[in-house]
Amino acid sequence: MLAFFIPALSIAATYSVYTYLAPLLENVLFVPARYISLVFLLYGIVSIFSTLIGGKLAVYDGMGKIRYVFLAQAVILASLYFTSGSLVWGLVSISFMALVVYLMNSTMQLYFIDWADQHVPEARDLASSLTSVSVNVGIAMGSALGGYVTTNMELIDISWAGGIVAVLAAVLALINYGLERGARSSTLKEENG
Repeated sequence: MLAFFIPALSIAATYSVYTYLAPLLENVLFVPARYISLVFLLYGIVSIFSTLIGGKLAVYDGMGKIRYVFLAQAVILASLYFTSGSLVWGLVSISFMALVVYLMNSTMQLYFIDWADQHVPEARDLASSLTSVSVNVGIAMGSALGGYVTTNMELIDISWAGGIVAVLAAVLALINYGLERGARSSTLKEENG
């Protein structure tokens, strides 16, 4: 259950901003309405690289590194608060936001499948669906958080709110990693002892 909320919080962090990206672009960065779709196209193109890099991360101890990805995500999301005074720097922050959005997908997918293989092999199919279910829960959480923030605060405040949620994802990833390492150590001691 703990691991389920890691990707949920990561996606919630991004979607607290992404859900309200069009009004943010128009009302904070002052992008003319006719160019907003081009920004979304740029976002989509950059997010393709997020998936490619995420696959490489998963191969090289992704679970050990994922908390650092979430901390970088937190900095990037919060940076939008400071870069929003400049169209160019605001778009740079948004591009980096797209670059980190899917870095955790492959790592979490492999983690859930490996966990099922080790502990409950008959649940492998269920485990393979957990990442997409978690992502959808995260989209709902992020959209709700963004709605709350935009209703009760300034529109740009969604950036640091998303950053805080990304820090929470990093904390969960760190706790989960520590628990896994502890469980692995105990298993090795039992096998060798």
